[in-house]
Amino acid sequence: IEEGHKCDKKLALLALMDKTGYDMIQVNGQRKYGGPRWDGPPPPRGCEDELVPLFERAGRIYEFRLMMEFSGENRGYAFVDNYSR
Repeated sequence: IEEGHKCDKKLALLALMDKTGYDMIQVNGQRKYGGPRWDGPPPPRGCEDELVPLFERAGRIYEFRLMMEFSGENRGYAFVDNYSR
């Protein structure tokens, strides 16, 4: 990859972080983006009925994994893979 292309990609990531206010870290082969820190109560149980339609706007869901504690409480994050439209 050309050096100019790497520079363009880095500037695009910095612009994305500036625009969204997200933090970005790269650890163990993963690039993690996160929005502003949440100070409120944890999300309630059973929120899939709201999340699935939201993510379906981006395309048909291939896989949706809502991360849960062993107690059954929502951890507050999920992983979604969508088919492209």
